[in-house]
Amino acid sequence: MTKVLAIEPATAKVFSLGIQSFGMVAATLTILFFKIRFYHRVVFNALTGAIPGVIVSLLWLSDLLPRLAIKSLFSVLLVLFATL
Repeated sequence: MTKVLAIEPATAKVFSLGIQSFGMVAATLTILFFKIRFYHRVVFNALTGAIPGVIVSLLWLSDLLPRLAIKSLFSVLLVLFATL
């Protein structure tokens, strides 16, 4: 959005978070409403690793690493997940 449409980075960030939140809530409601079965143990295991990871990265790593390194790491991980 920032490169192709020349939208301010702060506006693009808020828009992206809003769209992601809407999509995640819609998916959750669809799973619950249609009673789609899922593996509760997998979700629990993923959350037990994700929650501490997010807390550590927000409290300590974000201050230690430069913004360019964080953006580059995010881009690399995005490309890796997209190709797998």
